[in-house]
Amino acid sequence: MGEENSYTLANDIELSDWESIDFAGTLGGNGHTITLAGQPLFNELSGNVQNLCLTGEVTDEDGIVGALARTQTAGTVNNCWSGAEYDWYAELFAGFVGTMSGGTIKNCLSTCDMGDAGLVAEVSGQSAIENCYYTHYNAVYDGEFTGSGNESISSSDYERVMVQLNAAHEERLPYWVMDEGVPKPISSDEPETDRTALQELYDSVKDMTNAVPGEEGVYYTPESWAAFVAARTKANEVLEDQDATQAAIDAAKEALQAAIDGLTPDHSGTTVEQRKTLQELIGKAPTEKGCYTDESFSAVATQVEAAEKLLADSAATAEQLTAQIDALQNAINALKDIKSQVAVVAPPDGQWQMISTAKELAALSEKGGTGYYKLANDITEYVGYYSFSSKDPAFNGVLDGDGHTVTFADADKNPNPVINTLGSDGVIQNLGVKGSISNPALVNKLDGKLINCYSWAESHYGGLVGEMRSGSVIANCYVNKMPGGSNSGGLVMTGRGGHILNSYWPSGEAIGDNENTSVLDSEAVAKQKEDSFRTMLNENPYGGMTWNQSETGLPWLGEDQEYVKPDFETVTVTSLITEETTSIEDPDDVLQVSAFGKQDGGVATLTIDGYQGDELEWETPSHPTNAPIMVYYDKKLQETKVWVRDAGTVTVTAFLKATENTPRKELQSFQIEAKVPNNFDLKLKIDGVDYTGKTYTVPGSEGFELVPYVSIGGQEIPVYYGLFDWDSSNSEVIHVDSDALLN
Repeated sequence: MGEENSYTLANDIELSDWESIDFAGTLGGNGHTITLAGQPLFNELSGNVQNLCLTGEVTDEDGIVGALARTQTAGTVNNCWSGAEYDWYAELFAGFVGTMSGGTIKNCLSTCDMGDAGLVAEVSGQSAIENCYYTHYNAVYDGEFTGSGNESISSSDYERVMVQLNAAHEERLPYWVMDEGVPKPISSDEPETDRTALQELYDSVKDMTNAVPGEEGVYYTPESWAAFVAARTKANEVLEDQDATQAAIDAAKEALQAAIDGLTPDHSGTTVEQRKTLQELIGKAPTEKGCYTDESFSAVATQVEAAEKLLADSAATAEQLTAQIDALQNAINALKDIKSQVAVVAPPDGQWQMISTAKELAALSEKGGTGYYKLANDITEYVGYYSFSSKDPAFNGVLDGDGHTVTFADADKNPNPVINTLGSDGVIQNLGVKGSISNPALVNKLDGKLINCYSWAESHYGGLVGEMRSGSVIANCYVNKMPGGSNSGGLVMTGRGGHILNSYWPSGEAIGDNENTSVLDSEAVAKQKEDSFRTMLNENPYGGMTWNQSETGLPWLGEDQEYVKPDFETVTVTSLITEETTSIEDPDDVLQVSAFGKQDGGVATLTIDGYQGDELEWETPSHPTNAPIMVYYDKKLQETKVWVRDAGTVTVTAFLKATENTPRKELQSFQIEAKVPNNFDLKLKIDGVDYTGKTYTVPGSEGFELVPYVSIGGQEIPVYYGLFDWDSSNSEVIHVDSDALLN
């Protein structure tokens, strides 16, 4: 064959010892079949091929191949079928072309479902594939092409596909007919059209009127009736068109059947009473969870959603609406008050399993399970149990503290919550926690109930709980110290469900990130040493132990003790920006500062009445290395500084330095909270120029400093970069270092 000549097959050909050739001419298959045996028909194809059938086997080991050609750079492959197979030697194999960088393949069928692609292995450039079908799940293995109308099919689609390929028939080309169960372009005779199915369907509805059979006074919706009339009219036009193709006939039948199936009775006029009743009932359903249990409220919400959907459906019958009325009413009647589900628990036989060591207590988290457990004494040096597994065993038993406390081990031992995962049947009651922990104090993941518990601990993520989930409850509990982490919540880090009842925390919000947890009869209480606070706790103990005064003045579940209020010297902070001062005179008060200050993180100076700054030392005992707030003495400036790296709350303790004659002595402790203002303007500047919302162009491999500025009281100042999270939409182009230098 000459590379650029034109050829037409006169008969079928079986190849043997064939060497693939480059071809830029025209090959007309004339509906005949070439049987391959080894290499593909062409090496590089840049000419035109049409009306050709390919079968046989390709065993070429040379890289990326197709049955028709290794590569196609130009030209058109039109009206062809490939059923060739390959013998697993090629790197990639496709039904027609290995690598396609140009040209067009159109109106073709590949029934080669082996290999890597039905049509082309790799495609690029200005390549087009149009109206092609393939039994492989991929048209191409890799790359993008132009064109549409391509479809992955199965053998059950052959009749339909044959009709669609014939609908795209071009003059003087063979038609597609079934041959050995597969469509092939081998017939010179135009297929006869079959109008029988369309005619029968049209005749069945040609006299149909807009009235729902068997339902007096009920009509079809205007939209569905209009769609039906349009489809019926179109079907009649196709039936009268003697030149209509089989594809057009089949399409008209499908459209008419779809319109018939879509006819929707309009019952809105005959179901007025039921619709009114259902709408009124929706209005009576609670829209907020409030005091209702998660499960019962969720059931109502589900039925309300179903009711609203049904009301929007004009086809809804009286029977359907009545059934929905009953379903919604039943859900409303089944609403349960969460408070009726909460009470301390005792073993049915009165027999408790006693816990006296930290190891025994940690086993409840490690092993999970059920049972009734009670502390025999206070637990100290508690480390607990933690696993990185997402399927930790849940404790579904009862743990009664019996008024005792759990004190966490030192921070270097990384203590964990008392219980890691409290299951839906689990209860912790009458328990206190103390010490310091970087995690939530009582429970990491809560599905069960905490009743009559408290925390005096320094925590970082949620005062009591890390994550509350559906069905969980915190009842009559309190936290004395706000967690140190920003947006961590006085009681809970993340609320995904459940209820908080009659519970208290020092300041801010109960939950850091609240998605669906109800907070009822609960509030922030700063003055927790007042008698009135103990009274509040004893009003709703849910069957728990009585709250008494401890020697610290705070409520606890032990015996009543005498409290002597310690001396407390006034603490004053002065803003480094506004020079405004704030003071506290009571250890129960929280000293508040702005999270925004100088660019180095300093926000304020601090003084204690009667003491010089160089006489004191400062500690943040809960988190000495990662506290959101630090207090230190600046020797150079001879002043005590408050430094903020994140919004949050910490307890700081002032100590009198040791002298030659006196040891180091604790002076007093208090809490500092760094807050971000509710409203502030943020700008990002480079070399003092505002580029907020703008484009900054910089040569590659060059760094620059991006400085955040905020406006406080009308004053625009650069602030500490560490207060913000930094990210880039493309870290390969722009990478933000931890020191806010971009490169």
